[in-house]
Amino acid sequence: MMNSVNVSNQPQYRIIVQCKNSKAPVTIAGFLADEQTETMLCRHLSNLCLQSDGSFLCTQLLISKLVLQWQQSFKMNATQTLQVAADIAALNVQSVCLYKTKDSGNEELINKVLF
Repeated sequence: MMNSVNVSNQPQYRIIVQCKNSKAPVTIAGFLADEQTETMLCRHLSNLCLQSDGSFLCTQLLISKLVLQWQQSFKMNATQTLQVAADIAALNVQSVCLYKTKDSGNEELINKVLF
């Protein structure tokens, strides 16, 4: 018998990177997670940003690895890593943000790490 998880009860999160000299933010990952893990997700994301050299490519790679660890550790039901254009890959990161989609459909900023 397989374990089933009701994903409709889990909020959706997105990790968004804002680059310097770029007006449009880039969504790096989207996933479903339990709200109980939210504080830990924020702490992990902040620690990750300390490891980054500030370039978009390094930050994207670190986030991708972190989301994979989260998927395995927290049994996340969905993970999506998006690819970006080469001109964005050459930019430096200004901030990394974690957003949560509320039941109303509105997004709430949960964590913002400035570079």
